[in-house]
Amino acid sequence: MTDPAQVMVARGSTKPVSPPTLLSELSLSRSETPCWTCRRRRIICDKAIPTCKKCHQAGRQCLGYKKPLVWNKGVASRGKMMGKTFEEVKEDPKKQKSPPSNISVLSNDSNTTTKAIGSTSSSLQSSFSIQGALVDPIFQDVNHLTRFYLNYYAHKLSTEAVLIDFPGQNPYKDLMALIGTSPLLLKTILAVSARDFTNFKTYSDSLLAWSSLPSENNSSLQSPSKYHALSFKQSALTQLRNDLQQTPTLDHHVLFACISLFVFIEVLESGKDAWRVHLEGAKQLVQLREKTSQDNHSVIGNVAPNLNSFFFDSCITFDIMGNTLTRPYKISKPLPPTEEVFNSIRQSEKYTFWGCPADLLYLILVINWQYWSKMQPSQSKPISTSNTEPQLPLEIDDSSIISSIELFCPTVWAQKTSLFSPCPDTSQRVHIASAYKSAVLIYALRALRPHQIGNSFPIPELASQIIDDLATIPIDGPFLKCILWPTFIAGAESEVPERREAVKALFHIFWISFRSINAANAVAVLDQIWKRVDERKAAGAQGEDEQGNWYHYLANGGVDWLFV
Repeated sequence: MTDPAQVMVARGSTKPVSPPTLLSELSLSRSETPCWTCRRRRIICDKAIPTCKKCHQAGRQCLGYKKPLVWNKGVASRGKMMGKTFEEVKEDPKKQKSPPSNISVLSNDSNTTTKAIGSTSSSLQSSFSIQGALVDPIFQDVNHLTRFYLNYYAHKLSTEAVLIDFPGQNPYKDLMALIGTSPLLLKTILAVSARDFTNFKTYSDSLLAWSSLPSENNSSLQSPSKYHALSFKQSALTQLRNDLQQTPTLDHHVLFACISLFVFIEVLESGKDAWRVHLEGAKQLVQLREKTSQDNHSVIGNVAPNLNSFFFDSCITFDIMGNTLTRPYKISKPLPPTEEVFNSIRQSEKYTFWGCPADLLYLILVINWQYWSKMQPSQSKPISTSNTEPQLPLEIDDSSIISSIELFCPTVWAQKTSLFSPCPDTSQRVHIASAYKSAVLIYALRALRPHQIGNSFPIPELASQIIDDLATIPIDGPFLKCILWPTFIAGAESEVPERREAVKALFHIFWISFRSINAANAVAVLDQIWKRVDERKAAGAQGEDEQGNWYHYLANGGVDWLFV
């Protein structure tokens, strides 16, 4: 590093000189002509550089030694137009920039256009104003309301949908370049943007009555943005149905992107049941593509070739995590833990918002498959794996899965993945990976019920460790969006009131930042689990059995939850 005491002389010398030498040379520097201020005052200028000392002593602004620019009155400084001017053009007050009431949600599509109810000009612009007009040709044919929600998506939602918003490597931002070629993608982006905006506009920062979240049918929640969200969602679903009828021209990568966004919508609305329908549709889409051997050219590849399969990988991740808190595969079996699936998980690890290490996410998939196999006696053959990471034996049993979880090292994973991060966050990565490791271990013990080794693991201590790890995550950091699933697992195992309050505090922090209704529903479900545990204790129930296992309570509860 260069010594601050050594500076370079600006007049062509390349040798470092000390400050006294530099000051002495600067004091001898003079301009060849007087400054313009002294010329106008008709006094002798000392020609000092960079400004005249006489001007400084007189308290005047030194205009320097170059001829200053002079602004003439009128439109010309000479000729017939010299000195002439025109009246200022005023904007017609009738032409307002704010969207009028009852504006058409999608004015360029008469078949699926729906009308938004109520005035939107004051409510939308007061919370999230558009900074300047969108001049890209993609946005020229859309109305003001559509531009507003696209701007909201580009500046807020797309940055929250990834772990870290790498410049030029955000797949959700890349989708913006495709809305001109895909009406389905445009409508889906508008739907998820309007839903997120509605949640922030409707619900406050204060700690909610989690178990009795206000219904959207309440008159106090009838905001214009809610109607926008419903209208856009209905229009997107109609467009999806129409596109699926045109199989030869389908762009599967765009469809997977829309399915991921539909899952986001369901999570923002409740995180209950409906998300699974979209993922089952994705599975059928994969089967259709394999049956027809169709791998059509995707426009996503033209925009971001390295992210061509990102949204397909995201659907896989949603399916894996969604199957942890659901009924035992009432619609279809889980994805098999193959090498192809593991590669998809590993590929999306850098961008996904989950924060769950790929090794642990793959082990969750193995647990899902193993649990499903136990529920299907006729198909209970042990799965076989090739050379995938982490290494699992060919004859997988419960003990092997538990051992693989224990072998995972959060520190090593954090050091490897932090190389991609633009800022030092190794410590945060260690804590989030440790929390997921403990949560996955608890999930394995509860789902697989390995009685021969289950008693050797102090589950309450694991739950406490999860809470302690997550409590270190900064509120304004990128890893806050990763805490929902491990927080729920820790809460389900918390029997001490202090730990339960700590879990609620984590959910409240998450709520303030993201306003996702599934976070409120997660606390409501935990209240039911805690109430059930307390009632069993009061009744004198001893030991662990299936009735006292919260995992099987959720599996038989008739609801499929997605807590992300």
